Amino acid sequence: MTILFMCAANSVRSQLAEGLARKYLTGVQVMSAGASSSHVNPMVLEVLEEMEGIDAGDHMSKSVYEVDMEKVDMTIAVCKEGVIPPELLRKPHQVWPFSVPTGKSGYQELVLKMKQRIFDLKSQIQMSTDQ
Repeated sequence: MTILFMCAANSVRSQLAEGLARKYLTGVQVMSAGASSSHVNPMVLEVLEEMEGIDAGDHMSKSVYEVDMEKVDMTIAVCKEGVIPPELLRKPHQVWPFSVPTGKSGYQELVLKMKQRIFDLKSQIQMSTDQ
């Protein structure tokens, strides 16, 4: 299974989701992209390392159009559904409407909320494969 996390610029929310999902969703291919590309916000790298021991230094911001959409099994928008291109709306998708965090504590809070959603997703995946 391949999961694509998306947000507007692939700078903060989708990068956090990618880092956390790579750590906790074993056996799942994880990618992130934005409606457009930007840069990976340095605070993302800092909080992932401090809170989760995740080295995301190799993460790069990319546009969804740089991703092979044929390989994507599920898309999760971590902002609003409007960022998901029509090609991916025909496949399973979810919307986790997180706001852009402000300040380090906002990033830390977002990591905790996102981590819980990823654990929920892990349970959903396990239940679907057990059937």
